[in-house]
Amino acid sequence: MIQFVCEIMCKTLEWYSGRLIRHADAILTKAANMLNKYQESKKSSVLLVAKIGGIYWWYHTLSHPAELTAGYYNTALRDGYDPVASMLSRHGAALHISCLEMMDSETPPTYHCSPERLLQQIWTVSKKRIVHLTGRNTNERFDKAGLWKIHANCYHPQAEAVRSFTYCRMNDKIFRAENWNNFVPFVRKMSKDL
Repeated sequence: MIQFVCEIMCKTLEWYSGRLIRHADAILTKAANMLNKYQESKKSSVLLVAKIGGIYWWYHTLSHPAELTAGYYNTALRDGYDPVASMLSRHGAALHISCLEMMDSETPPTYHCSPERLLQQIWTVSKKRIVHLTGRNTNERFDKAGLWKIHANCYHPQAEAVRSFTYCRMNDKIFRAENWNNFVPFVRKMSKDL
């Protein structure tokens, strides 16, 4: 009985995840066709980018329930990002990721979070499928550790450099002396290296 339930669940998860990927494939096909028509006449290029959620809660479990709930059939035994990257690769589209400032040590242990292992998995599959990455931070970070973590993740030694980075959550706190003194060197380093 348990094996039967497991088989049904696996087939359901595969079906649901597959439907979402096919939907994204159809949307990207239409977008690519429209852009190709425009680009032929204007001699310019536009990069298609698909944004995925950085769902790192419960990543340190076998089943990765948060990702399953969102439609990513990604478990400890199945790479759910490979079919996504494969589909993006067919369209020459990039993958937009978040969590670039996050560290496992800063997440609540109760929820078995691992933004760092999630990013590692995405870097691995993007390198395998030759998919460019773009990214952003998730949380407001002005501290040196968070900003340098962003830089380290944008220039990860095992993956291609992130093509573009968007700094999110900018507000008036950035102009406080301690934050400004961290942010300016970060921007200079990012603009020099990117």
